[in-house]
Amino acid sequence: MARLQFGKALKTASELIKSREYLETGIPELDRLLSGGFVRGEISEVVGAVSGGRTSLALAALANATATGEVVAYIDTYGGADPHSTKQAGVDLARFLWIRCDGSAEKALAAADMLIRGGGFGIIVLDLTGPDQSQAAGKSHSHTWFRLKQSLEGTRIVFLVLNSSPVSGSLASLVLGLKRREAVWTVSKGERMEDRETGRQGDKEMGRQGERADSGRTLSLARKLPVPRRARAALFKGMFCEAQVFRGKSHGSATFYCDFCG
Repeated sequence: MARLQFGKALKTASELIKSREYLETGIPELDRLLSGGFVRGEISEVVGAVSGGRTSLALAALANATATGEVVAYIDTYGGADPHSTKQAGVDLARFLWIRCDGSAEKALAAADMLIRGGGFGIIVLDLTGPDQSQAAGKSHSHTWFRLKQSLEGTRIVFLVLNSSPVSGSLASLVLGLKRREAVWTVSKGERMEDRETGRQGDKEMGRQGERADSGRTLSLARKLPVPRRARAALFKGMFCEAQVFRGKSHGSATFYCDFCG
């Protein structure tokens, strides 16, 4: 009997892979890179510099989870979350729990522990991104990370940690690094008033009045005269980001587009 029970506890590597559940990120390029998305019941870290796409990726995953009826949570350590952008990204706010921790990494980790133990969430995002990007918040709480990993085992929760650098050590099953590759701008036409230093538009306007001034006089007046002109305004639309797997079951990199939600 003991031998039979021991045999049931053994699983091959292929069986373990098949038994894994994933939450799609909502970004096809990343889902292919990660062989399906973020693994449920494990710690996943997304790291990188400011404006590297971390929040956009997290919002995409949250939106994808709420679209399938799951309840999600966002633990906002330093007050960087924006409900307006969250809604613009497609997150169903009726299924969205937002926890603010007033700059305390200890409160944020305690909140994460409480939510994981309570259960009922499809994905919990722990945003530890602080004003000081040179230091990774929560890095010294090794015992806490071990407890979080134990609490996650056997659950269907995706636990996604955002920070400038990895903080959970070897306990994370995935460490995904993001960096910005290229900004995308839209150009729109608009009317504006501008002081023309060249005087060319002013020369044309003065010429319509009878061409009674010499070019030097016209240039002098044109410099003082604000004239309407068609101008092009560049507006930030989004950016292309590069994702690279630093630790995980898959390897490689992928480029994806992040739309600006503002």
